[in-house]
Amino acid sequence: RLGVPLDVVRLALAPRRGESVEAEARAARYAALAGRLAPGEALLTAHHQDDQLETVLLQLFRGAGVAGLAAMPAAAPLGPGLHLRPLLGCGRAAIEAYVREAGLECVLDPMNAATRFDRSFLRLEITPRLRRRWPAVARSAARSARHLAEAQSLLDELAARDAGSVADGECLAVAPLRALSRPRQANLLRWWLRERGLR
Repeated sequence: RLGVPLDVVRLALAPRRGESVEAEARAARYAALAGRLAPGEALLTAHHQDDQLETVLLQLFRGAGVAGLAAMPAAAPLGPGLHLRPLLGCGRAAIEAYVREAGLECVLDPMNAATRFDRSFLRLEITPRLRRRWPAVARSAARSARHLAEAQSLLDELAARDAGSVADGECLAVAPLRALSRPRQANLLRWWLRERGLR
């Protein structure tokens, strides 16, 4: 209707037993989007401060470490391009107010109302109660996520430095690895696996 080019991509999801439908859908979505980006192009998504709060809480409940609790970055590589989230500093209420004032038609995903999904449960049942008690909870969680992203950056620098003395080609040498403290061993192993795209 607005004359904007549109490409509809349908994804076939087949999560295995015990796998999260949400995680499977997210991975498939980003893989499809990454496949359509040309080098130097950017995908902009409308993730906002309240989404960041939900992500921090979900990561906390999963027992995530520093990298997970850093939640969503404002900019990250995606395929040959970038994934940018320019609205992370904005709250949902401000965006909804803008949509109303601009007379825009809002399209809601019915999955957002399904509380059987963790993120929707948090959005509908938990965060409204948190916001009533702590009105700035989303802003505070976003600030904590930024601090944790900085901490993760420092951990990555340390791991890269440690890898210089522990790496043996594509392998890690056991003796120099064992010479590191346990936290540095774990940090180096997590970094080494992540650098290779492994879980």
